[in-house]
Amino acid sequence: MFPKKELNMQPVVPKRARSSYVTLAGWLIVIAGLLALFNGLMAFFGESSSIWLDMDIGVDRHTVCGTLIMTFGVVAIVGGVSALLGKNLSLALAGAGLGTIGDGLAGFLLGLTAIALIFMSNEDL
Repeated sequence: MFPKKELNMQPVVPKRARSSYVTLAGWLIVIAGLLALFNGLMAFFGESSSIWLDMDIGVDRHTVCGTLIMTFGVVAIVGGVSALLGKNLSLALAGAGLGTIGDGLAGFLLGLTAIALIFMSNEDL
């Protein structure tokens, strides 16, 4: 009577829960990125605040280093959010690596711990 319609049935695969290591690593990367962003802002505005008052657009070592460190911080924050969402763990590793060099000892320890936590969660890679 009626023609049979074939249903395109895809098997339902349950979504695997993310490891808590990746979530913790994501938060550590975000904190390291925020520290690097703050450190870059301090380097950018620290000794070059007289440039803004004189309206002289000059490039010195403080503005270059501050901009570079702020860029490291932004990439680290994006990598940390990527780890929290579980989207792109290679970006999370890049963010953790840049978080280690964006700030002083605290950023180094946070980034290094985040790298170790990401590698400990090998089932999510």
